[in-house]
Amino acid sequence: MKRAFPVEALGCFNRGLIALTIAVVSVIGGLIFAVKGGLGRRRGDSDARWWGVSALILAIPPAALIILA
Repeated sequence: MKRAFPVEALGCFNRGLIALTIAVVSVIGGLIFAVKGGLGRRRGDSDARWWGVSALILAIPPAALIILA
């Protein structure tokens, strides 16, 4: 039985599209969370810092994609 490696199962082009999709969705989510955290901070919301932390976490995949590219 032959094992299929990711490049054989999906192909390079499809793996690239998946990585790009994950990065774009992460950037959009990070921007939304950053805006929500900023607005919450202006209002004095105690949960605003968690929105900021979430935005930083969502910044990891695009940064990794740029570094590894």
